[in-house]
Amino acid sequence: MHLQLKSLLVCLLITQCCIAQAQTSKSDGKGGPDKNDYLKEMEQDESKSMRVAGQEDLGWLFYWGDDDKPEPVEEPVPAPSAPAESAQKPPKPMSVEWFAKNYQVIRDRAVNNPTRENLRAELYAQKVMMDKSEVYARKRQYMQKSDPLLQEGDRLPLFGATSLAMIQNQDILKEKALGELYNESGLMVFYDENCQFCRQSITVVNYLHRKFPKLDIRVYARNTAQPDVVQGLLQDIKVYPDDLINVSERLEITNWPSYVLVTPDNTFSLISKGMINLDTLKDRTLIAGFEHGILGKEWYEKIHHTQMGLIASNEYSDLPSGMEEDPVLLINSVIDMINDSSNKSFYEDFYPENKQAGESK
Repeated sequence: MHLQLKSLLVCLLITQCCIAQAQTSKSDGKGGPDKNDYLKEMEQDESKSMRVAGQEDLGWLFYWGDDDKPEPVEEPVPAPSAPAESAQKPPKPMSVEWFAKNYQVIRDRAVNNPTRENLRAELYAQKVMMDKSEVYARKRQYMQKSDPLLQEGDRLPLFGATSLAMIQNQDILKEKALGELYNESGLMVFYDENCQFCRQSITVVNYLHRKFPKLDIRVYARNTAQPDVVQGLLQDIKVYPDDLINVSERLEITNWPSYVLVTPDNTFSLISKGMINLDTLKDRTLIAGFEHGILGKEWYEKIHHTQMGLIASNEYSDLPSGMEEDPVLLINSVIDMINDSSNKSFYEDFYPENKQAGESK
């Protein structure tokens, strides 16, 4: 009995060993085809389509991968940064930039530590700066005296006998221009007897009548004792009763005395609303004469000769381009404009509509 059981156990052990040996040989490739190899062949064979279980209803969480791969995005190359201020070229020694940067350091060091070396450095730094400023001032003064275009005293003398002679000559020219203007124009004076300033203005009206006898002066008076009489006024001057004819209302005169210039083209120019002195009256009358073309360009250049040589702002637009980076070169190019402006007249700038006005006789 026991012998039968032992033989049975030996047979079972031999059977298990055979089965284990057969499995080992299959895994080593010595046996039949492997299932894993078959699956790999199916994956590599693109002609065979693989069906996904439940492909018709995959659900909203299913995601199909994109066949096209995204193109790589080129990252922008950062621009080179500007060099730091510390890397810039240091200022030239003993220049204005050098002193602006280092003098405070020299001075602070002398104050904090007043040794012989530090004090000498501060004092000699001041001497160098003062020497540079004196050389600059001397050369600047020499240049200003040697260049006639920089002599503003020649163009417009302000002191001494030259200034007085220029003023007297300008007054004579104004008188001549007014004489030509008054020969073709008239002056309306609005007078009120109850006005204190009107009574004082009689002196101005009498002077104009004596100085310019061809000037047609007409006084429109109101509130006078007699309609055509103004006390103190020269008898040759015409007086009209403004209380009766109401010329002031038609011209909308609201201040007394008032002066109105009547030019040959029947234009009424209000010269003054209220009392003014004689010089102001002359200047405003001349302006009206230039505006209406009675006085031309020649008279303007004679009276305003001190404006000759000035550069108008609109002329700077003619400067050559490409000089914005060098201001010294730009200013030097203006010198040619200054040389060409000696005969420049501002008559066309002030009175562009009167370029064809007749010249003075």
